[in-house]
This record gives sequence, structure tokens and C-alpha cells, in this order.
Amino acid sequence: MPIRFWQHATPISSDADQLVGFIVGPVVDARFKYIEDWMYEANVQNRAQPGGNQMIQTIAVDPDYRGQGIGSSLLQAIEKQAIQNQRHHIALTCLLDRVPFYEKNGYVNQGIAASAHAGEVWYNMTKLLPSQPQPLG
Repeated sequence: MPIRFWQHATPISSDADQLVGFIVGPVVDARFKYIEDWMYEANVQNRAQPGGNQMIQTIAVDPDYRGQGIGSSLLQAIEKQAIQNQRHHIALTCLLDRVPFYEKNGYVNQGIAASAHAGEVWYNMTKLLPSQPQPLG
């Protein structure tokens, strides 16, 4: 399934006219290594210039389309975009049962996050990016 960019920035996956997956999150200054709870509650200023870190707040795939590689394709699309914009790393938090999916996609489990969101135990996942930009193509 092809990945397109909505509003020039958000990678999405669609089947005909139906949205089947998307991934979103701000680019923040390098001092923020992990996703923090306040990033979900405030309108985080998206860093436009090169550098900083790409955060992933949400990745979602329609249940009818799971298991087809769409989530991995969305991660690859945002990674290419981040490399092109010279980001240092990508960070996200996830529940324990999602850790293997992100590890399969090259993310490293950094341990339990400081997040108390929804009373769940969250894990910090990061992926260090290469320093050389690559074509988005």
C-alpha cells in the first residue's frame, strides 16, 4: 500500500479513498530525548529547521489492514523524512506488548518511561538516525 504525505508532512497510508493508517508527532529540540506526557497535552512547537529529534505520538493502522506491513512502512516514511531533515533520533513510548514490533523496526528499548498516562506502564523506544541525509524518493 503506498505511503503519501498529508499536508506535506504527515505520512499516511490509504486504500482507494479510505485512510487506513497514519503516524504523527512533533520535531523537538535535541534536549528532549524521550516523549514526555506534557507533549500530549500542549500544542508542541514543531521545529522547522534541521536538527532536533523526531517524536512519534501516535501510529495507527485500521484493524482490517493490520499484518500487511503498513505500520512498518509508516515508520520507514517518517524515518526517511527525519534523516532528510538531519534529525538525531526518533523517540516514542509504547506498551510492553508493542515493544517487539518496534524492535523489529530497529528501535531500542530504553526501559520504563516516566509517563503515568492512563495508569499504564510505558516503555521508551528510540532509534538513532544516520547523520547523512538520504533521498526521500
